[in-house]
Amino acid sequence: MQTLAEELVFRGFLMQQLAARLPRWPLVWFGLPPLLFAAAHYAPGMGLMSPLAMGYALAFGIVAADLTRRSGNLGTAWGLHLANNAFAILVFSSQSELSGLALWHAPYPVEQLYEAPWLALLDLAPLALAWAVLARPTRR
Repeated sequence: MQTLAEELVFRGFLMQQLAARLPRWPLVWFGLPPLLFAAAHYAPGMGLMSPLAMGYALAFGIVAADLTRRSGNLGTAWGLHLANNAFAILVFSSQSELSGLALWHAPYPVEQLYEAPWLALLDLAPLALAWAVLARPTRR
């Protein structure tokens, strides 16, 4: 329900309303919802990790906005969002954050990202792969 609520707010309502009111300003209706999505993922308790989490949320928001634009509905973005969150909680997580249910844990603690923030880029690879698969045109 959480992923559906976020998709309804950011891609369903906000993106749609901005596109309807500002059709000649795609930078606004395509760019503002991902920025607000990233801002909504600010977590002051995470310290220096918060900007990395917000950066990932921004990248995810851009991918979700593109999938919504391409498909014309929220289904693809919602499915990706649900799969992303389920994967992060149930399959592969860090050793300290949300680790109780995960089958596997990252070989390094989250705190190591302070010293090597480039490791966070590894999280973008599955997102980029999912976007490449989902964004390709389908035959009708």
